[in-house]
Amino acid sequence: MRARIICTILFLLLLSSCAGQSEPTPLPADTEIFLQRGPCFGGCPVYSVTIQADGTVIYQGTRFVEQTGEVRSSISQADLQRLVEAFDEARFFKFKDRYNEPRGFTCREFRTDAPSVITSITIDGTSKQVNHYTGCIGFSREDKLIALEDLIDEVVNTEQWIK
Repeated sequence: MRARIICTILFLLLLSSCAGQSEPTPLPADTEIFLQRGPCFGGCPVYSVTIQADGTVIYQGTRFVEQTGEVRSSISQADLQRLVEAFDEARFFKFKDRYNEPRGFTCREFRTDAPSVITSITIDGTSKQVNHYTGCIGFSREDKLIALEDLIDEVVNTEQWIK
């Protein structure tokens, strides 16, 4: 009898832990992630994506992309949660607002003719935007910022519209 009770308790614990993993924690209704890739002197793709709290993705293609204009899509809540966690892991709110100063305090090396990327997040009433000129090379948190920018593109699958 005692073994049966222990097995029942273990089974219920297992069920409750699995149930908790299947549904991601709901994000605040104001959650929004934004990525904009700007022009360069060449044929750099120019577009933006906005990801809303319900997983809605709004792509806006401008130049040097296969799909111009607005396209709506969606991502799962699990993917949105993954992006929010990536912002947190990168300590995005600790980044400077701008990484685009030539030969100044921010950049160790500066290259011309590179696009800019604007990345932002709003969550639970708090917003942060970072303007990153990709020709501004060598600031201490660059790898984390670039990885975050690329992760947004990957999760949204912007390649389908850019090609």
